[in-house]
Amino acid sequence: MARVGQAPVKLAQVQEVRDAIMAFRAAGKPAIAYAETFGEAGPGNSSYYLATAFDTVYLQPSGDLGFTGLLYEQPFVRGTLDKLGLIPRIDGRKEYKSFRYMLTERKYLPPHREAITRVMESQFSQIVKGVAASRKLTEDQVRSLVNEGPFLANRPLMRS
Repeated sequence: MARVGQAPVKLAQVQEVRDAIMAFRAAGKPAIAYAETFGEAGPGNSSYYLATAFDTVYLQPSGDLGFTGLLYEQPFVRGTLDKLGLIPRIDGRKEYKSFRYMLTERKYLPPHREAITRVMESQFSQIVKGVAASRKLTEDQVRSLVNEGPFLANRPLMRS
């Protein structure tokens, strides 16, 4: 039995732990998870994605599931640098090497937006596929549920 909750971890780390849980289950051992909430007043995508690797997931009746999709934010500090009289001098190799844009631009450039969007779509697709397989739903059903979120604990998405 494992307690699952929010933690400041990257999706790659969640995937590693999820894979280990799946291997544990493949060895014929039961895996049970419990949580007080999945993303109370915030996103619970990663913690719920991890929880779906378990055979059974228990959620406190007053808990909720913030399964609402992904959001990427990029701070742009060029305006602040201008006010300070600082001029960033950063060279870039190619347009998709976009780290420098947060210092040199005030908004997304098309290649930067494309790169961020592709990464986000890839990560979201991995979460959708994992949840769909674990909960015996289609990917379209999971995407539809994400569009309806957040959820209270008694929703079918929460049931194992």
